[in-house]
Amino acid sequence: MVLFGDGHYFMYRLVGRKVKYGSLLRCFNGIVKIGSEIGYFPQIWRRSLIVNGVNIGGSSSIQDYKMYLVHCKYNEIDIETNIFKGTFYELYIKDLLQTWLACYDLVKVGGAYDNGVDIRGKWNLNHFYQKSQEPEMAKDTMKLTATAILKKAVESNSLAPLPKKGHFSLEKDINVLIQCKNVSTKIKAGLVREMIGTYQMHVRQDPPSRNYLFLISKNVLTPQALKILDSTSIPIIHFRVAPLEHTNGEIYDIRNWKGGELMSVYINPKAREYLAGLNMELQMALVQKLARHGI
Repeated sequence: MVLFGDGHYFMYRLVGRKVKYGSLLRCFNGIVKIGSEIGYFPQIWRRSLIVNGVNIGGSSSIQDYKMYLVHCKYNEIDIETNIFKGTFYELYIKDLLQTWLACYDLVKVGGAYDNGVDIRGKWNLNHFYQKSQEPEMAKDTMKLTATAILKKAVESNSLAPLPKKGHFSLEKDINVLIQCKNVSTKIKAGLVREMIGTYQMHVRQDPPSRNYLFLISKNVLTPQALKILDSTSIPIIHFRVAPLEHTNGEIYDIRNWKGGELMSVYINPKAREYLAGLNMELQMALVQKLARHGI
C-alpha cells in the first residue's frame, strides 16, 4: 500500500488500483474509528489526519473557515447543525477582522470552556492612526479628553514628551475580545449584560482604553440592549455581518456560499471617547464599503 500525491490529491495503490484520497480517507477513518473503539488503534491516530498541513481529524486546531469546510467534508459533518453554523461564522469573522480591521494574532477559542469569548487577539490601531493623518481624511472634531489613547500612545507623540507612566503602542498593545452571535433573533439586553461581565472577568486590572469588546451579530440590538451598550463604562463595538448561506452545488466548496457582508458598525460612547482623534466612525464607514462583497 502506497500513499503519494501533490498536496491536493493523494492516491492509493493496491494491486494496481488507484482511488482518490477522499474515498480512501473515509475508508481509513472508518477502520481507525472501529479499531480505536476496540482498543486496537490509539485514539490519537484519528486526531492526526493531515491535509495540506491542516489536521482534518479534529476541528480544535483549525483557524481558517475554508479549511474548516475541508474538515467538514472529510468528516461528513452536517452543515445544518448549530455547531457547524456557529463555528463557520466565527472563523469567517476572524478572517474578516484580519483582512479589513487590522486585527492580528487572532485565535478562535470558542467552545465549552471559552468563558464567553469566541476569538481574542490584537488590534493594530496604528493602521487607523496613520490613515487619520492622510490629507484627504477629514479631521476628527471630537475633543481629546485625558482618557483618549492618542494622549499616551507612542506613535502619536513621537515629537512630544510622553508621560512617565502608562505610555503604550497603538500597534502592539491594543487587545480585542470578540463574541459572535449567529442567531436569528435581535440581540437582547441580557446578552449585553452578560458580555459586560465577561469583559470585566477577562480584563480586570488592565486599562480599559487598551481592551475593546467586539460584538458580532447578523441582527440589530433591541432598544434596551442599545441603551445598556450606550451607558456602560467599557468600550464596545457592534459589527453587523450578514449570515453565510449555501447557494447551490457542492456544499463544501467555498465558491458555493454567499453572505458575510459587513452591514453596519456601531461604536458605543465609551469606545468613541477612547478612540477620539482617529476619526473611527468615518474610517469604519470606509471599511464597510470595502467589505461589502462578503465571502
